[in-house]
Amino acid sequence: MIQRDVKDEENAINLYKEIIAQARAEKDETTAYLFQNILKDEEEHHDFFTTLMEEI
Repeated sequence: MIQRDVKDEENAINLYKEIIAQARAEKDETTAYLFQNILKDEEEHHDFFTTLMEEI
């Protein structure tokens, strides 16, 4: 189950990076800023689940 969570977080991280790049290409800094904050949260989740897997 935790492995699935890690994979889901990786997919979300990749998606948010694409959204940020597209927003910046369209000069939409508001959207880029919002998704940058969401990305930060997802990266923290990924770190948490990765660490948890290592401890099990």
